[in-house]
Amino acid sequence: MIDRRWGEKMDREPVELKVKIGPKELFSFLFRHTYTTPSGIFGLCVSLTAFLLLILGYAKGDDFRMIVLLVLGLLFTVINPIMLYMRAKNQALTNPVYKNELCYTLDESGITLEVGEAKETVAWDKIRRWKRTRVVHILYTTKIHAILLPFSCMKGKEKEVEGWLLAMVRGK
Repeated sequence: MIDRRWGEKMDREPVELKVKIGPKELFSFLFRHTYTTPSGIFGLCVSLTAFLLLILGYAKGDDFRMIVLLVLGLLFTVINPIMLYMRAKNQALTNPVYKNELCYTLDESGITLEVGEAKETVAWDKIRRWKRTRVVHILYTTKIHAILLPFSCMKGKEKEVEGWLLAMVRGK
């Protein structure tokens, strides 16, 4: 097999992963996705500015201002992450796709996902971006949709998965 991007000869065996996506993996995706968008960064800046104004005493003597600054400060630093976790937990519990174990196969044609009788392959060139958190590889297929490959499900196959991703998605 030839690495499409760099023309290097590859001798890789397909990698099969049994994946169970839970609240932890979904939260990692949602948190990273939310706080790397312009609106997420703006919200974080608003919260940090509110905390800074609160610390500098801008609201000194005015209880209403102090409460507003405190709520604004907590909004994107505490409240929103809690809401994201609750959303991830709810999705993991209610979405039928996440209730069952998923089977991913990484090979030269792309990433094949099997859920029960359904089977779909996403070609490597359909993957727009590859990001990594401490919990999961995130392979974006659109701006908001992604394939999640949790590290907890790799069970000693981390280097093989990383090899496929480096060879086929490098630079995205």
